[in-house]
Amino acid sequence: MRNLYRQGYVIALLIAAKVGVTMAVADRYGWHRDELYYLASSRHLSLGYVDYPPVTPLLARLDEALFPGSLPGLRLLPMLAGAAVIVIAALIARELGGNRLAQALTGPSRASPHEDEAEP
Repeated sequence: MRNLYRQGYVIALLIAAKVGVTMAVADRYGWHRDELYYLASSRHLSLGYVDYPPVTPLLARLDEALFPGSLPGLRLLPMLAGAAVIVIAALIARELGGNRLAQALTGPSRASPHEDEAEP
């Protein structure tokens, strides 16, 4: 088991599990009203949105250009950002002096879906 920690396979396994589970259920529940709002805002880009940062509609427009009308496609970028959070959390644990076990335990704390991942 120590060799798995040394090679970083635990973090890779957590990322694979997050990507697999998230994409498996990405189109199961249909569109959320916020996602429809982001898509509508992506058709009228502006720097003046007060309820979310200006990059949110820009990312929604990018999603629409890459995957037009696809709900899993719209949820792909937030899912990839969530996977990046796992890696960043493990790197922060390492920077703070955590051993491989601490880095591996940091991943699951960030692997669960969060409300902030609902934004594209």
